Amino acid sequence: MESSSKPPLNLKWLFCLLCGFIGIFFLSSYLSKNYTPSSTSVESLQALSFYNLNLSPNSNHSAEAPCPAAYSIIAPTSPPPALAPVIAPSPQPNAAPEALLQKQTCNLLEGRWVYDPKEYPLYTERQCPFLSQQVNCQKNGRPDSDYMHWKWEPQGCDIPRFNGIEMLLWLRGKRMVIVGDSLNRNQWESLACLLYSSVHPSRTVIKLRDSHKLFRAIDYDCSVEFYWSPFLVRVDENKEGDKILKLDKMPEESRLWRSAAVLVFNTGHWWTHSGRMRSWKYYEWRGELVGEMERDSAYGIAMRTWADWVDRHVNPNKTAVFFRSISPEHKRAGVHEELFLQSKFLCTNAAITISL
Repeated sequence: MESSSKPPLNLKWLFCLLCGFIGIFFLSSYLSKNYTPSSTSVESLQALSFYNLNLSPNSNHSAEAPCPAAYSIIAPTSPPPALAPVIAPSPQPNAAPEALLQKQTCNLLEGRWVYDPKEYPLYTERQCPFLSQQVNCQKNGRPDSDYMHWKWEPQGCDIPRFNGIEMLLWLRGKRMVIVGDSLNRNQWESLACLLYSSVHPSRTVIKLRDSHKLFRAIDYDCSVEFYWSPFLVRVDENKEGDKILKLDKMPEESRLWRSAAVLVFNTGHWWTHSGRMRSWKYYEWRGELVGEMERDSAYGIAMRTWADWVDRHVNPNKTAVFFRSISPEHKRAGVHEELFLQSKFLCTNAAITISL
């Protein structure tokens, strides 16, 4: 990557920014396309493909989300400019951005960081009152704001600037559900902040719990939700208070994911914990408790459980499914890098394929 004469950025944070940006770009670009899948089921974990859906703004999609009246509305400390709650006419399903249609073979991973104080940031931390403390640099005492003005510019690509209203139009009447660990929780916070700052705060609903977070745009009848599930399989507790990782059972709340138009899953990091960091004491498989098991074997069984659930409960003609694995740590090679390679995935314009 090329450097700039502007204030330098720590490589670790640049990498994190790039991962978050690419994740949001793929979500928003897939939502703006109309793709017909070439297959209708998940065949195996070795060749697991999920497909884009026709996100026609006029189509209806049932939702099992709780009633908005039960949610609490959070007022921002520094509200963005007021936007009229009138919804613009919906774009046509095939009206993908011109640049996306012309640059389908672009490699987003090759490029450089560009300092652009005129167009960025897309929102400030003061405009997003539900941004968690651990990712809020200003609240943690950082005095400057230069780090907010960097954008990723792929080589040979012209990525359209993110448009929150356009994404809300494509999501109208639908749910996006993001499930996983802190990697996906950060994805939810970033996307929710982008959408929250695009509309008037009084026309939004925010629900914040440890295991469930929700952003809802009232005028667009759509929501973006996050469910905490770091293993994607069930974790129960016995009478002695010991945690049991049930490799062949899905979490109880998985029934609430089914009606989503977009599902984004991730897991990986928590499987690498050992010793005092390990959050469970036993595995359970086929009704039997197991104290120790090879990490890769346990991970593979859990992934098969999750993939089978997708096969049974997700209609690929109505729901787009994405899988994000693990972000490698910025230190010597170890289990994070091994799991990252084990669960690497190939992204194409037609599908997301996972190879484990």
